[in-house]
Amino acid sequence: MALINDITINEHSSIRIADRFCIYVDPFMIRQNAHDADLILITHPHYDHYSPNDIKKVSKDGTLMIAPDSMRVEMYRVSSNVHFMQPGDEHETLGISIKAVSSYNARKENHLKAAGWLGYVMTIGKTRVYVSGDMDKCDEAEEGFCDIAMVPIGGTYTFDYKGAAKFVNKIKPKIVVPTHYGTIVGEYGDADKFAELVDKGIKVVIKVPKKEPEMF
Repeated sequence: MALINDITINEHSSIRIADRFCIYVDPFMIRQNAHDADLILITHPHYDHYSPNDIKKVSKDGTLMIAPDSMRVEMYRVSSNVHFMQPGDEHETLGISIKAVSSYNARKENHLKAAGWLGYVMTIGKTRVYVSGDMDKCDEAEEGFCDIAMVPIGGTYTFDYKGAAKFVNKIKPKIVVPTHYGTIVGEYGDADKFAELVDKGIKVVIKVPKKEPEMF
């Protein structure tokens, strides 16, 4: 599945997919003014997912944006070229089919289902890529509904690595990329613990870059 080679994670949950077009999901901690985004998807308004400064660093003339319908005020601060979605909505742009999936916490109040925040399933070519957003529950997710899944494992505000593994084993993607650990929450070692719990038929690909220790 060649598309996995086109996916990079800047840090945390900041995702870049460079196929025929350049897609960012929740750009954050961007170090260079790339201005290369054809499409930007935002999952929810927390600072590590909706960062106006980082959105500006990757945006260019004509960049399209997609965001939850509940984020109209925030998104119009950074662009007027925004398509808003609610859970269950479908939209096509740049030849990419996008389905919005609810993203929320079951027992925590950090990400309420009523907020209407989103994960996305993007069909890029023949590959279905699921970016879950911040969550620890998703009754709407179905077995086999994606080829590549990117899910949080850092705990505190999302799944921890154990819960994430159970979720992934339920939906059964071909490939899973753990996210949302190593910078704000979660340890780098959580990715290895997660991989040990994922069913052997699912390939775990670790993309979050590990920081080198600072030298004094």
